[in-house]
This record gives sequence, structure tokens and C-alpha cells, in this order.
Amino acid sequence: MSTAAAEALAQQDLEQIEAALDHARAVTAIYYDAERELLRVVSEALVARLGEPEWEGVRFAELRELRELRRQADRVVRRLERLSEKLVTAGVDGAWRRGVQRAMTDLTHLGNAKRIGQGQGVIELARQTVQSVQSVPMGALRTTQDVFSQVVAQVSARALTGAESREQTTRRALDMFARKGITGFTDSQGRSWSMGTYTEMAVRTAMARAAVDGHLATLKENGVDLVIVSRLPFTCPKCDFWEGKVLTQSGRIGWRQELSYVSDEMVDVLVEGTVEQARTAGLLHPGCGHNLGAYLPGATKRPPVRKHPADYGDSR
Repeated sequence: MSTAAAEALAQQDLEQIEAALDHARAVTAIYYDAERELLRVVSEALVARLGEPEWEGVRFAELRELRELRRQADRVVRRLERLSEKLVTAGVDGAWRRGVQRAMTDLTHLGNAKRIGQGQGVIELARQTVQSVQSVPMGALRTTQDVFSQVVAQVSARALTGAESREQTTRRALDMFARKGITGFTDSQGRSWSMGTYTEMAVRTAMARAAVDGHLATLKENGVDLVIVSRLPFTCPKCDFWEGKVLTQSGRIGWRQELSYVSDEMVDVLVEGTVEQARTAGLLHPGCGHNLGAYLPGATKRPPVRKHPADYGDSR
């Protein structure tokens, strides 16, 4: 690949990354808006209780105000579900198409490169991502009720001791929850994620996966099984081993003899793993800057080692 072609491909990669980030931010924005709306619902419900002579947390589950809180919060969640399904599906589909386009650019010098339509894989990925992000509002719905109950308990305890007025305690508690955010998801390690943070991570991960899958599927459809991992100025331990390595989509690993793309000769190629092995080991993790390019025996040059005075930790 010529220097000009490599630069064009790098520019295309940057444009695709920016497009993916813009779309993930758009999805995240509606989750942050919903989070603010849920906090407003809680705040208004609490303010409505300030004038009462006594707050008794035990009886709140039976009150009309709590039922109204649930109704309003549920309305926010349902609207969010409708919007998120359209945006997430469009984002994953768009990422797939950008991956296909990158492969077409990769293969321009082969002549008759052919596109492929979206298969069941990308449809399933979109469905799983929608399901994942829509589990967040349901968690937020429970959290909204928990926030309400916790503030009531705090106000009751402090107001009864005279340590603070109800207004002061309510304001302080709501400020605390606003800073923390409405948590909508708890991962397998017990960490709580705010609605926006988890959603952005999930959407960016799915779109990155779709772009790679679209790229790889198009290469394979055009008879290109081998790919090569890009190099970065600095990288994380998960990816470091794979930099500059040749991988196979479905073939044999180890030394192989392949027909050169620039002559009738056979050339030796060291294939150091499968794409799936590299992914399982951590390559192309969420936020990863690496990409996979078509490896054409005899034509593709391995990317040079690029050193940088900083390290991976400085880029986070």
C-alpha cells in the first residue's frame, strides 16, 4: 500500500471513529436528559411533602404521592426506551456500513471488490445492545424510588433531632444524589454505573464491534482471510502482544505458504493467531485504538514500530 493510500485510510479511520463517537454521545445525551428528568420528579415529590407536620418513612409505600412518583418516572422510562431503540439500532447499522466501506477502500487495488449486505450477526448485535441499554432505565426506575425513600429517611431522622430543618436536609440529600447520578446498572463486580456513563460505554462498544465485523465480513467475502493488527505509539498490556501481528479469520495458524498478490510466487507468512483468539485476549477492547487491515501476502508491509515518550497510562 502506498503512503498516500495509507494516509487516506488513516483519515477514513479518524472520520469513522468521530462519527461513532458523535452517535454514542447523541444516545448518551438522551439518557442524561432522562436522568435529570427523574431527579426533577423526585425533587418535586419531596418538595410537595415539606409542608406536612410529620414524615414517616414506613407509610410512604402506601401514599398516593409515591404512586404518582412511580407513574411519572415510568413515563420517562417508556419514552427513553422508544428513543433509545431507534438510535442504538441506527448506530450499530451505521457502524457496520462504515466497516464495509473501510474494507472496500482496503481492497480497491484488487479490482472487483464486492459489498455485502447486513447479515444476522449485526442484527443480533443491535438487538443485544438495545436490550442492554434498555435494562438501564429499569434499574433507574428502582433507583428513583430508592432515592425518594432514602431522602425521606434522612429528613425524618435529622428533622426529629432538630439537627437541620427539613428544607436543609432535603436540599442536601438531593444535591448528593444529583452529584452521584441516578444509577441504572450494577456490573458483575458490584460497581454502580450512572445511566449516561454505562450507556455510552455500551453503545461505543457495540458500534466498534459492528464496524470491525462489517470490515472482516467484507474482506472474507472478497477472498481475504488474513488481516494485520495496526501499531500505535503506545498501547495497553492486553494489546501489546498483538501489534503488527498477522491473524486469520478462519484458517490455520503458524507458518503458511500463500500465493503472492504481486507475483506468481509462494511466500512464507507467519500467522500468529485467529481474530477471535486476539479478541478474547483483549485486543479491540472498549476504547481500543487498534484496527485490522487486509493482509495481502507479498504486498502488505508490516507497520513500523512507533515509539512515543509517553506511555499508555498518559493517554487515559
